[in-house]
Amino acid sequence: MGGVPGQDIRLEPDGTAETAWGSLGCPSNGVFDNLAVDGGVAGVLHPPSSAGSAGQAAYWDANGVRTLVPLEAGEQSSAGVAVATRGRMVIRAETAAGPTLSLWRNGTRTPLTLPAGWTPGQVTEFTDTGLVLGMASDPAGTSRPVVWNVAGR
Repeated sequence: MGGVPGQDIRLEPDGTAETAWGSLGCPSNGVFDNLAVDGGVAGVLHPPSSAGSAGQAAYWDANGVRTLVPLEAGEQSSAGVAVATRGRMVIRAETAAGPTLSLWRNGTRTPLTLPAGWTPGQVTEFTDTGLVLGMASDPAGTSRPVVWNVAGR
């Protein structure tokens, strides 16, 4: 229903008990930043259902070539939640201590830090100039906008 006419391109085949499947995130506020101007897509690759449920952040370039970002120590799952040109992606990882955010670029992850006690929320934008805009909660639980400048990283 609705939408813009165009061509559907499968990122991954339909998942089965024995195959992995890809998806995009579904943020509760309906704001998505999963598609870059150069055709890159940020999302998550889910393992075959027979292997568990720990999804991993994945990046698909404009030609549909997928790069899977390995989970780091202590991470239970991860997802690409925002993307910019040149293959840059923001990854949200779930850990026992709570969610974390990092910048992924050229195969390297760099933490997007917050003050002690703050919890990252929704990432709403990753600009081509290197600004990451999102929300975070302070120790009292109040939501605040946050911006990281990752230009040059």
